[in-house]
Amino acid sequence: MSRRGGVAALALLALVTGACSGHPTPARRLSTSSSSRRAKSTPSAGGTAHTPDGAVQAATTGTVLTSLSSQQDPAIDYRATNILGSGDYFLPFTLLQVGGDTAAGHGLYYGYDKPYGQFQIDNKVWGSDPNRIRAKSMLWWEHSFNQVNGASTELPGIFYGTYRGGDADYGTNVMKKWFWAHKMTPTIRANTQEPLITVAAPLDTADYAEDYFDYYPDLAQWGVQLVKEDAQWLSDFNANYETMVAWTPNTTYWPSGFTLPKLVHDNGLLLDLYMSNTFQGGDMADSTDRATELNALVERFAPDGVTLSWLTAGDGFDYWRSDINYEASLNYNSHLGFLKLMDDMITVAGGSGFRWENTSAASKKSFDLLERQSWGCTNDERIDQYAGAIEYFRMVYYANSYVINPVQLCDQNDDFYDYVQHSYNPAYYSEAKAKYSCRTGFLSAWMHWLAAGYNPHDDVYEEHVALYATYQRPILGGANVYHILPIADQLHWDGI
Repeated sequence: MSRRGGVAALALLALVTGACSGHPTPARRLSTSSSSRRAKSTPSAGGTAHTPDGAVQAATTGTVLTSLSSQQDPAIDYRATNILGSGDYFLPFTLLQVGGDTAAGHGLYYGYDKPYGQFQIDNKVWGSDPNRIRAKSMLWWEHSFNQVNGASTELPGIFYGTYRGGDADYGTNVMKKWFWAHKMTPTIRANTQEPLITVAAPLDTADYAEDYFDYYPDLAQWGVQLVKEDAQWLSDFNANYETMVAWTPNTTYWPSGFTLPKLVHDNGLLLDLYMSNTFQGGDMADSTDRATELNALVERFAPDGVTLSWLTAGDGFDYWRSDINYEASLNYNSHLGFLKLMDDMITVAGGSGFRWENTSAASKKSFDLLERQSWGCTNDERIDQYAGAIEYFRMVYYANSYVINPVQLCDQNDDFYDYVQHSYNPAYYSEAKAKYSCRTGFLSAWMHWLAAGYNPHDDVYEEHVALYATYQRPILGGANVYHILPIADQLHWDGI
């Protein structure tokens, strides 16, 4: 790649986020022969180029843009990941852009196909040659990991590509097109009805769930396809989400068995059900624990009415909402184990409609997960007691949409909840705000909060369901994304 005008003409787009594209090299398998061997990466020498994730900074090299970090304070970083997120999960991706948005613009992008790696770019002139830069790549933050004697493992592959004819948007759109054609979750690419139009509702008890569908008997007629239930149905639900591992219903809330799946199905809808962490605290790196969790998923997806007496035969969940520690943090073997679990579940039940929502995707975004998930929770944080979802989503979406297809990002627009008073405040939710919320969701997979009696603008919601299904969703799959104005800051217009 040539450079015009020396270092000052180079734009660096260092995206530390979910998915990328290019032409992956085959993953390499290593076998160890000693009792414990450390597989090490050997990065080349080089410095770093870093700005707060998601920020845009003028630099001598041009523009430096990154995507996600663990910062929660919007005054520091508008790309908050997750209230529980540590920023550990990301797929390193770097794009080097030369020239502007003219036909002369061209560049190179490259990354790892696993969330265990790091790229660093030295943005200083290397020696006396202004047309050379230094890049450093490494695996894992510790640059090594342990593997037992005799075991095999798979190292992340490197993917890369080049482009000519435009700016960084052009280059990342080329990459996303490749991903859509060759790596996208097959059900998303093949089904024009996906991503499904989703409502989130507090269907935590049998009584409320029945009342809810009495209040909203026509959701399917509106065009809604999927209903999302959060963690409150679980028998071990508590404030510490990391301890919920039973995957069984609260019998006080569901005295006659967990009838929610049948109730949802009887209303012509599918159920997206929350089951966090690993089943009974199992280790995804352990084949026995992994088989136990696979069996638990299959039993809850396609119940026979006998093995799990609290489920009606034939009425299980349709989408699995995984969350929190569905794999051990920063444990490469656990990550590979989770991928194996997902592939096995897709093999067993994928043909019957099984789908996966990566609820942890506010912090756990990676290329390999994007090959399996239907969509992920783009962000799970708010700016103040009222507004958080819309503004944070637009901020996070701005950065993520460089490398992740819009259909795999999902809004979280339940922004009329008062997180100080811990109650719903429909008076805050004006008609104009309702439209702003719904149309913001049009950028991505669409999920909207819809609690019976709390949304004062059901007519606005119903109208936008039809608009999304008819006009917006058909153009999102494999769509180009252009960042035409600066990132949202709550003060100025942003533009995608």
